Amino acid sequence: MSQHPFQQPDTNAVKQYLLGLQDRICERLAAVDGKGVFETDAWDRPEGGGGISRVITDGEVFEKGGVNFSHVMGETMPASATAHRPHLAGAPWQAMGVSLVMHPS
Repeated sequence: MSQHPFQQPDTNAVKQYLLGLQDRICERLAAVDGKGVFETDAWDRPEGGGGISRVITDGEVFEKGGVNFSHVMGETMPASATAHRPHLAGAPWQAMGVSLVMHPS
């Protein structure tokens, strides 16, 4: 059985895709709502990374909701992440994603 070398993912391509996804989701939700407008707030994580929070309030359909992008990183993986994969101990890490929480009126 041959082993495949690990390829680093194109994190910039993933980031651009997720930021575009956040935009598309916000555009559609705002169109469905018809009244609410998303406010944008960029934030930084002191340990590394940051994100963009987008919040809609007092809409026709949504009382409040958020569509958030985050890209965070660190120097060393936490013990909980390496307990079953000790070969990753001490390795740097990063994670990114888009999350949604919506509260209808």
